[in-house]
Amino acid sequence: MAFLFHNRQKVNVRSLQIHATQACNLACDGCTSFSQFKLKGMLTPLAAKEWFDAWRKRIQPEKVCLLGGEPTINPDLCELLEMMGKSFPSPHTKRLLTTNAFFLDRHPDLRTVLRRFKIEIRISIHSDEPDYLEKIKIAIREVETWKGVSKLFTNNSGKPIPGFKFNDEKWTQRYIVNKDHILPFDDKNPRKSWEVCTAKMNLQLFDSKLWKCPIITYLRLVSPEKLPNSVWQNYLKYKPLEPTCSDEELRRFVSIEEEEICGMCPSTTISFAKANPF
Repeated sequence: MAFLFHNRQKVNVRSLQIHATQACNLACDGCTSFSQFKLKGMLTPLAAKEWFDAWRKRIQPEKVCLLGGEPTINPDLCELLEMMGKSFPSPHTKRLLTTNAFFLDRHPDLRTVLRRFKIEIRISIHSDEPDYLEKIKIAIREVETWKGVSKLFTNNSGKPIPGFKFNDEKWTQRYIVNKDHILPFDDKNPRKSWEVCTAKMNLQLFDSKLWKCPIITYLRLVSPEKLPNSVWQNYLKYKPLEPTCSDEELRRFVSIEEEEICGMCPSTTISFAKANPF
């Protein structure tokens, strides 16, 4: 599968994701960002400018997304979205905000920013619990009134939810949680793991560097006590792409498909229904 093509001086990438924060108010099983383990970290506007400036003249994302964690926890959300819009202004780039919608009311200027920079808001539904759904209904009804804002509601709950209109997205297992430890899969087939991976096109922009996927990026933020050294040490040695890289190194990085690190994930699709995220 082709991952890139050249657009004048820039290199096209399918998808670029930036986390506004690692923190989240939910604790979803199997989160690809490991946010259920109470990670910390908040992207500041100063850091975001440095990250965007490092790559905005070199890459052309087909899709760029601000997410988390839960991005609405970050008090600077609107400023970060504005930076994202200005850094990747091409009409050929789809700009997104992915959120669970719990704290939209903390950002009164949000709809204006989304409209101004043509950023689509995607609200992900993570549970079929009645208390959860009642809160989400309020948020969805509010967002549906936002004129001029593109919107999409996605079902990440892993369960059918009557009465809601949304795109279904399968929640798939990427690692094993064994008591107090996180373990990688050991299928020994990186190619197959890459082929079934739902995040294989989602490059991460973190610490001014480009990373292959969310799992390899945010794994290092998990408490070492949860990561047995004997099984994770090789994966934790992964080196992201530095902004000082050559053009050839950049082209090679975004064009490569499976790598040895892909072996940490399963070689078959393992779907599951999530437990209560609260």
